[in-house]
Amino acid sequence: MAMREEDEEDVEDVEEEEEQEMAVTRIMTTTTTVMRVWW
Repeated sequence: MAMREEDEEDVEDVEEEEEQEMAVTRIMTTTTTVMRVWW
């Protein structure tokens, strides 16, 4: 089992990953919209 300090760091990493996923989702949505407009 990981130590408490490591667990806290993991929680922070998860939050950062969620933010990255949101950014990727926005980029994909924008790209899809642009593709629909152009094609």
